[in-house]
Amino acid sequence: MSEAPSRRRFLQVGLGAVVLSRFVPSAVLAAPSPSVADDRVLVVLELTGGHDGYSMVVPYTNGAYYRRRPTVAHAPGAVIPIDASLGWHPNLARLSQRPVAIIDGVGAANTYNSHEMLHRWWQGDTDGVHPQSTGFSGRLCDLVGDVTAPATGVCIGTPVTPALTARTVSTRSVPVGGDASFPGSWEHGTGALPPSTRPYPETRLGGQLATAARVIRANVGTRVVVVPVGGGLDFDTHQNHRAIHDALMAELDGALDAFLDELTTLGLAQRVLCATVSEFGRRASQNATGLDHGTTSVMLLCGAVTPGVYGASPSWTTLDRDGQLVSPVGMGEYYAVLASFLGVRPGDVLPNDPAPIPGIVT
Repeated sequence: MSEAPSRRRFLQVGLGAVVLSRFVPSAVLAAPSPSVADDRVLVVLELTGGHDGYSMVVPYTNGAYYRRRPTVAHAPGAVIPIDASLGWHPNLARLSQRPVAIIDGVGAANTYNSHEMLHRWWQGDTDGVHPQSTGFSGRLCDLVGDVTAPATGVCIGTPVTPALTARTVSTRSVPVGGDASFPGSWEHGTGALPPSTRPYPETRLGGQLATAARVIRANVGTRVVVVPVGGGLDFDTHQNHRAIHDALMAELDGALDAFLDELTTLGLAQRVLCATVSEFGRRASQNATGLDHGTTSVMLLCGAVTPGVYGASPSWTTLDRDGQLVSPVGMGEYYAVLASFLGVRPGDVLPNDPAPIPGIVT
């Protein structure tokens, strides 16, 4: 386990810390028009630190899961059942009532137990041998964005994430709760973001998603919004996993429910896809009170989705030679869903032209 100071330093390092590939899809440079309506918006929640998806969506009927996690797992009777195999974390009562697509078993090929895996998710380096000079979200922005727009990609509350590194369009950071006046005029002509139409929880994520909704409603050409969740590596739960993760899920539940409620009330829900990402999951077996770096996790998609459980569950009895879960679903297949939502052919932004998981978005 790395020490905290070095992990904090890692989050300050962008794409320049890696050797950059020569793989640059020609479509990124040509920037053709998207094949779907040009008002769709992708919102990406970065759960940095390595989120344990199997504490968020619990395999509550799997005995092997509980044998590996005797004290950090929620008991079967505490979870909110989704189906006969999976159940929501008990602090996700609001989200459990929303239309959500659960993507089980997601991980990256050739993974390694370092927070530098976040570089690969930022870049969309699906197999570890195609590092990029731009971010995955930035390449999406280049393809679907208007070069005259004040900000095709927006990062809420921190300096612009390397995921939004683009070649041709503008991407920028917006402070939480600020007016975030970009160059140019907003739709209502005041030079400031429209106010929120409903209250949000008084949490960091509540403020971030309230600002995200205001940016979307401003309608100035923003197509991708990235929300770094927490102040750093909040999801890196090596110790005291239950207490830390329980609090994170309560914050996620309140903020995301308010965001989805505002989008639904304003008739915007079918324009917006909200997706979670994290650099890796947590180890199958607990340590004393927490979970060390792992491989496979669960991702969530909400908003413009067909709800249900997708992907495939990893085996909790047959692990790899390092004692880790084996990921049935690749980063590329998951990211291909996000690209397809924006009308982008996955091969134009991802190596090896991965096929999207079918049925989630149209």
